Amino acid sequence: YDPMPDTWTKMDAILAHWQGHGVDGFACHHADLIPLEAWTWLIDQARARDPEVYFVADAESTDNAELDALLGVGFDAVNHDAGYRELKRLYQGNASQNSYAAVMFGVDDPERPHYAQYLETHAERRLASPVVPSPEPGDSGFGSKEAGYQLAPVAYLFGGAPILIYNGQEVG
Repeated sequence: YDPMPDTWTKMDAILAHWQGHGVDGFACHHADLIPLEAWTWLIDQARARDPEVYFVADAESTDNAELDALLGVGFDAVNHDAGYRELKRLYQGNASQNSYAAVMFGVDDPERPHYAQYLETHAERRLASPVVPSPEPGDSGFGSKEAGYQLAPVAYLFGGAPILIYNGQEVG
């Protein structure tokens, strides 16, 4: 990108502002909609200020190649939507333990330890939300707050990936 878009310098100024206040990690929503070159530059700039700064990409993609591309430009982790959706299907009786294992470990992917696991995010219904019939997977919750007690060990201990805990999740 020559000339570099002004948006990049503005985003870097925002990152620098928050890093100046001690923030050492950023969740970047819809990261897959931003050019990879922008992320390379922005993450490099942030790491020049703090080499330990942590970046998590939120991407709507379930394509491992797209997730791996985000990791390749410097993200430390990417949300693993495929794992979340299959776990929801499993809990609701529409999948098997084998299908969940296939999603989680079916592909020999060296980036798998960077696929962040979660039970709740800003983009999904809360775990305790009722199950409602809908063709859209995000339109339904798991059905109860007790689902978290049953699913957290599966989602968080089934692999060695980062874990995302949504604010308030621990109390349902």
